[in-house]
Amino acid sequence: MEPAEKGSDGKGKPGRASDGGAEGQRVVLGVALPVLLLGFVSLFTDISSEMIIPVLPNFVIAGIGGSIVDLGLILGVTDAIANVIKGLSGWLSEHLHGRKKLIIAGYAVSNVVAKPLIGFQTSEVAVTLFRALDRIGKGIRTSPRDALIGYYGGHEHSGKAFGIHRSMDNLGAVFGPLLAALLLALAFTSQWVIILSVIPGIIAVVFIFFVKDIKQASLPRPGAGPDTAPERVSRQFVKTVAVLASIEFASLNAGFLIARTNEFFDSVNPGASLLIGALLFAVFNVVNSIVSIKAGKLSDTVGRKKVLTAGLVLLLAATVVLAIPWPSDPASSAFSAIMIASDFVLFGVYMGMVDPTSRAMVSDLSERKKGKAYGLYYFIIGIVSIPEAILFAVLYDNFGHVAAFSFWSLILVACIAIFTLGVKETLPALARRPARSVGKGRE
Repeated sequence: MEPAEKGSDGKGKPGRASDGGAEGQRVVLGVALPVLLLGFVSLFTDISSEMIIPVLPNFVIAGIGGSIVDLGLILGVTDAIANVIKGLSGWLSEHLHGRKKLIIAGYAVSNVVAKPLIGFQTSEVAVTLFRALDRIGKGIRTSPRDALIGYYGGHEHSGKAFGIHRSMDNLGAVFGPLLAALLLALAFTSQWVIILSVIPGIIAVVFIFFVKDIKQASLPRPGAGPDTAPERVSRQFVKTVAVLASIEFASLNAGFLIARTNEFFDSVNPGASLLIGALLFAVFNVVNSIVSIKAGKLSDTVGRKKVLTAGLVLLLAATVVLAIPWPSDPASSAFSAIMIASDFVLFGVYMGMVDPTSRAMVSDLSERKKGKAYGLYYFIIGIVSIPEAILFAVLYDNFGHVAAFSFWSLILVACIAIFTLGVKETLPALARRPARSVGKGRE
């Protein structure tokens, strides 16, 4: 017999959470209500963001005359800015003794100002500047938001909390490219798809006002939490984050996956690549959304490291598939198209396994200073984002996709080895508990 959800009334119905920072909060779908509200914020934000992603490579390369290196600079520099700002916002959220103001500011800058204005730009520099402003908004909000999720999830259910949040986030990432595909089918241009992203962005900001903030003063005193979650950022935490950053270096930005897809389908069916890319990106996010919640819960029981390792192996397989020079002649183009489309599924499973699990791993290693912990995590990742995107783009532009993806496969093999040998398990308290006896059997 399954035990009732923690915080339920004993019959599995919504009740009040009594775990970690979620104490006194209503439980919905097994998590504290603020986690669900933040999930809706991310859902509508990702509808806005993911409307843009499948059309951005086309907008940069075909719309304003940029190159694959320009795309790499835009993706790499702006993502790096986002992560560096996440580091600063994580530290700042600790000193402000609150998270909500930073979260509101970050989402408003991105959703209401920066993203829709990208569509009005006519040069690579201007697109980079507004994309950077969007990423600054993302950087401002992410660390304090993840800190809230970590507190409301508690030590025993942080994987589930992050899994549900990421699942809702990725559900928005499904609707976003589908909405973009619909607009493209209705003859809207890439420019107008970007501009119209402001509508779901505004809806996302409204949801934030219903989230209850957590003040630093209300958190458990030092020593009140489990021994496995020290108050200060530990040496093990820094080492773990450094290894996770090396994995980030080997990971591929989805923009390059879309660029490769557009390149292939342009050779098979010119004019249809943009719509096909948007639909395949929706498939990627469907898989990502489904896997996220399952992987987060799985990591609570079997451990973070096993789930992360499996996800990285799938990323390696996906990268190898992209390195193959798939032919575009009529006799074999159908098989090639299926293989490239299947890569979006592989990428979706990889992202769904790695993203929530790595965030839960960071939460495992921090008790009270979660904002600072996530800040350091994102800051280090931000430092490696620029060389990663630029190096890959230069390889792609000068030597073609075969050389670029082949070289990246080798880098990924090295990073997987570093991770498996250099990172210790951070299995949370729930996973370490022995199963309780129930009658003559076991749960």
